[in-house]
Amino acid sequence: MLTTTALFVLSLGSAHAGDIPKADYKLKLDEYNIQMADYQFPSGLRVIFQEEHSQPIVAITTVIDTGSEADQEGMDGIAHVLEHLAFRAKHGDLPKNWDFIQQMGAVINASTSVDWTDYMTIAPVDSLIPLLRIEAKRISDGVANVTEKDVHTEVEIARNELRMRYENAAVGEAWDAISQQLFTPEWTYYRSTIGSHETLSNITLEGVQEYAATNYVPANTTIVVIGDFHLEDAGEIINKAFGDIPELLVDPENPDGELQLTESVSRIDCGARKAPPAPNPAAEIPRVRGMVENETVVLGWSLPGGYCDDENVMGFAASQLGSYIAYHLVPDWEWNDDEQSFDSIGCFIDPGQYASSVLCFIEPSAKYDFSAERLVEKAKDALYLQWQKDNPMYKPFIDASYNQAKMSSIAGMLQGLDQVASLGGRATTAAHFTHFTADPRFFTTNMNQMMTVEQHLVQAMAEKYLVRDRMVAVIVEPLDAEERARREANATQGTEDRDVYTGSTREKQYEYAFELEDLIPENIRAVTITPDVERIRSVMLDNGLRVNIMPYGTVPLVHVGLKVRGGDVLADSWDLDSFTEALSYRGDGQTERVLAVAGFYGEGQGTLSRTLEVSGSSGNLEALLHKVRGKAGMFDWQMAGKSQQIKSWEGSFKGNGEDPETWASRLGNQRLFVGHPLGRATTRADYDIMRAYGVADVKRWAHTKYQPANAELYIVGKLDADVAEAAVRKFFDGWEPADDVVVGRLGALPAPEIQPDRQVLIFDKPIATQTDVLLGCQLNWTTADQDAAAYVLGDTLDEDAWRRLREDQGVTYGAGVYATQWEPGVNKLVMTSIVQNNAVGFAVETFFGLLEDVAGGGEIDPHKLGSVKMSRARKYVLGHQSGSSMLGRLMTVDEGDFDKFNRYADGLANVTSAGFADLLSTCVDHEVVTIVGPKEFATAQLDEKGIAYTVVDWEALHLETLTEKERKKKAKADAKKEKEDAK
Repeated sequence: MLTTTALFVLSLGSAHAGDIPKADYKLKLDEYNIQMADYQFPSGLRVIFQEEHSQPIVAITTVIDTGSEADQEGMDGIAHVLEHLAFRAKHGDLPKNWDFIQQMGAVINASTSVDWTDYMTIAPVDSLIPLLRIEAKRISDGVANVTEKDVHTEVEIARNELRMRYENAAVGEAWDAISQQLFTPEWTYYRSTIGSHETLSNITLEGVQEYAATNYVPANTTIVVIGDFHLEDAGEIINKAFGDIPELLVDPENPDGELQLTESVSRIDCGARKAPPAPNPAAEIPRVRGMVENETVVLGWSLPGGYCDDENVMGFAASQLGSYIAYHLVPDWEWNDDEQSFDSIGCFIDPGQYASSVLCFIEPSAKYDFSAERLVEKAKDALYLQWQKDNPMYKPFIDASYNQAKMSSIAGMLQGLDQVASLGGRATTAAHFTHFTADPRFFTTNMNQMMTVEQHLVQAMAEKYLVRDRMVAVIVEPLDAEERARREANATQGTEDRDVYTGSTREKQYEYAFELEDLIPENIRAVTITPDVERIRSVMLDNGLRVNIMPYGTVPLVHVGLKVRGGDVLADSWDLDSFTEALSYRGDGQTERVLAVAGFYGEGQGTLSRTLEVSGSSGNLEALLHKVRGKAGMFDWQMAGKSQQIKSWEGSFKGNGEDPETWASRLGNQRLFVGHPLGRATTRADYDIMRAYGVADVKRWAHTKYQPANAELYIVGKLDADVAEAAVRKFFDGWEPADDVVVGRLGALPAPEIQPDRQVLIFDKPIATQTDVLLGCQLNWTTADQDAAAYVLGDTLDEDAWRRLREDQGVTYGAGVYATQWEPGVNKLVMTSIVQNNAVGFAVETFFGLLEDVAGGGEIDPHKLGSVKMSRARKYVLGHQSGSSMLGRLMTVDEGDFDKFNRYADGLANVTSAGFADLLSTCVDHEVVTIVGPKEFATAQLDEKGIAYTVVDWEALHLETLTEKERKKKAKADAKKEKEDAK
């Protein structure tokens, strides 16, 4: 069955910007067709294919129709643990699932909700059939060869995820407290998806096998496949992947019957949806503890289930709700005080199969002087704004809020098309929608619905459900002394029976997807798919601006990025760059409405550059160029706000100083890059220097940074190169450097001259139930021909760290190692993990041991090294799978040196382990390790292992940054709090 999906044109207003040529901001959206093959089998299995030939990539998402709703009694969290264990399964002669997937160059993720579990994979297209075979095995024997030890280890990993997302999160425990007021126990949304330490301890291999056998079945499964294949081959692909497992396709009631495609029926009867329950708010607003600085409010409402025609109406209502609450709390929308009253206000919808929730959080700053209970009441008072219809006082704001919500949704939907093969991208959204609605036309259906959503429908939805008597609330309090003591006492909860951690790994069990003779340089080079540089048009304008234009993809979108060199480490004086960006408004926000062209604009600040990025409909390239041109050339020097801005920064500096993570990051960089700009950190004295900055300083730096010869423009998307170049010339030929600056590209960072001695720094955080361990060191990475070797070194160490800390011992949710470079000779190797408190010594010992093993010059198993290289080579194409990601990849190139990609491919093919010892010669014995967690655990373990360390008195360092007046004020506040806690 073939289905064609089309998107249609929406028209909005136009605008222009100052003396820069005008641009038309009326949306011009090309028609875009999605062709698909839809296979619906008698077994209930549904497989949908969509063609997309932008890159040789495939994306696969599998949705299973059950999640935590099917958790067995007393084993809450088992669906989530099974999601993890599915990657440990082993089928036939293949390696374990995650070994095989990783070696094939794929990227994976998975998630568990109440209603579903999903598995997402993106990979080179030649992996399609092998990876579909894994999906077939997942729904026929999902936990094959999983052992009791695997279950035990994965339960420990789930504990670490529980600690990370709930115990050590800001408002993690509030979500369950909200659900238990919105729903009654018979509703599946009442229970926690992740479970508790107690219920996790009850999970057994038998329970996992029972869950998989009952729920991981064809009738519960939808698979969406998007990528570089032809629809006429879909039947053959299915036959190769599923054909030898007939029970996946045939009717279980008639297994010998003729195999004929069927028609799926929606899993949701929208006309017969059960009404969401009336909330059951507690007599007093519940209070939970979290990692917050000030009392924070979380609000909730229940709504009808999702996946029906009114889901977008509910989404619009939720999106607008945050604006209404903010507008009511701060009516003039100006932060008139010397600090903002609210650090964050936001609302979102969480659609479910049986009911949906709208959740809001309000995070006040220290300046907010109302109680949390009063804040809840004021938020209730804001709800009436949602159904005000003709009040002239509010109508302009309400209309603007509605238009903002609508255009943001339409733009997000269109931009989602571009994420063809990304985790959580097009395959995932389409799979979830199709699974529950039986409608494969996700984008067309939702786009048409959003285009027809009218404001009165949103208001009616809000008036019915988002009302005072349906609202519940939870207040998240900062931890008090009692809670701190409880958390300190339970800092190793669930780990008391763990074995002593050792350095053993599963090396002997490790199996390879490729034979050693296949891992030769020619094959590595052949599978490294780099951007097609022949398609890039590189033009140098007379003003010195280099322009790079690349036609790419079939989705009617275009992405524009301007990269300007700069940053505090390159500025004439410290913090001048940050000061300039904060005190100079760029562009004309009144006319540059990129939402009107289904677009988004954003800026990114790196160490050495700033990027201005905008995307939107490919028919509106001129509007996108107009936006970037305005942001780079129209300045409004807002020095009147200088004192307020500096005071706000000082307040943030003071507040952040009460956080051990801040000090770990600050001292870690200072110790690693001694005397180097990368080791520089802002001090209180720097704010006095800022007070001396005048408009002349800001203008000079802004003009030095935002000049054509210090910038490069990149354009990627569905476009005609000739038309694009003409448009660029229209908007950028007139961009000239200011008279008061030296024309040219800003200079380079110097190479560090000092490698520090090895040091381990402990920052006490006694309430944390996990410890953050981070190792940094400099590499002897001085030339471009070492790039591939440095990245392969990082991958090799990453794989070993993952095996030892996560897969074998289960002491962490994840571990990562990577190499990063700012300039030749200026780089860093990072090894990081958040581990159980009783595994700190093991983690540090593991990091040191892995480095020393490789730096010792011993030969790495050639099969292992070849497998790492093959994985990186195959995975490389995933880094430019969409227009937005291709833009990001091209923007890593400076001065038009696109041959960099070919040199990288050659270098990767020829990497050997011989150069690793040289790369690590400036790293081993020169590492800086920062540890943030309860010091009593860290010190005892490091003492046992004979690892030297220093406990940093970060609280004393914080006091040194305060003025005498601030120290007295803090001492008074601490004494008051201690007295209140004692009560």
